[in-house]
Amino acid sequence: MKTKIDNILDGLSGIGTFSTVVQQINTMLLDDDVSIRKVADLVEKDSSITATVLRLANSSYYGLSKKVTTIHVAITVLGLNTIRNIITTVSLCSLFRKAKTDIFDIRDLWWHSLGSAVCAKSLVGKAPVETGEMAFVCALIHDIGKVLIYQSLSGDMERIIARVKERKDESLIDIETEILGFSHARIGSELARRWRFPDMYVDVIRFHHHPDVLMKKADSDHNRPEDSPDSSASTKGLVASGRLVGPAVYAANQMAKVFAFGKSTDEKAKTIDDALWDMTGIPLDEVPSIISKIYNEFNLMKTSWNLG
Repeated sequence: MKTKIDNILDGLSGIGTFSTVVQQINTMLLDDDVSIRKVADLVEKDSSITATVLRLANSSYYGLSKKVTTIHVAITVLGLNTIRNIITTVSLCSLFRKAKTDIFDIRDLWWHSLGSAVCAKSLVGKAPVETGEMAFVCALIHDIGKVLIYQSLSGDMERIIARVKERKDESLIDIETEILGFSHARIGSELARRWRFPDMYVDVIRFHHHPDVLMKKADSDHNRPEDSPDSSASTKGLVASGRLVGPAVYAANQMAKVFAFGKSTDEKAKTIDDALWDMTGIPLDEVPSIISKIYNEFNLMKTSWNLG
């Protein structure tokens, strides 16, 4: 039986139809033995995406010493996950641009999402590159559910935003669940599943307001028997990354609000407690340099990628 969320997603046009290239790449990357050539061939079938990837790969953001002229070389130099995230970012930016709303500023929400992504990636900077890319894309997508709610239930979205302003001590998630029966995190995670992102990405998006729940789930997944269908090397690696990425995305969401990177529909930044911060593995004496890096990365991405 279809749920209310299923009916909403089935009825969407535009924002519910994500780049088919991203969906296909997501499927390919679940295979530990996927070849660069195979992914490059897929990307090159779309001339617009190919031109965009090459433009961004050669931007000052990546600072490559030599110009990249083919997708194969771009993947070789930057990595499969980075190429996927470039395409995801550009595609998502386009979807935000098309989603007009008079209830909240969609442009502000886009900058908040991008700012959260930059913060999350910086917070896991000492982890493997793949973990940083996972943190970036999960934070980038974390609030897409808000756009979905507006697109399909604008009247309810207006009530939610009004209630948030009235009830200062009540969480956005609780208000959404009271009015809709589900939250932006829940519907956003279901859309990510339809976009064929790995399960751990879906879980991070679903529980980005509740990293403690995500940590318990990651611990449970990590302890699966070796003969479990979901105990492959790639899955185990995602679970390990998820235990770091979950707290990082939560913290990044709060930091983006404090740094005024755009504006969320819920502007109240929650406290990042010591236990949660410890999960990121960043010593307090390194925080100033991390913050400086975040500002530099955010401004560089805005200017060099032309994502406004």
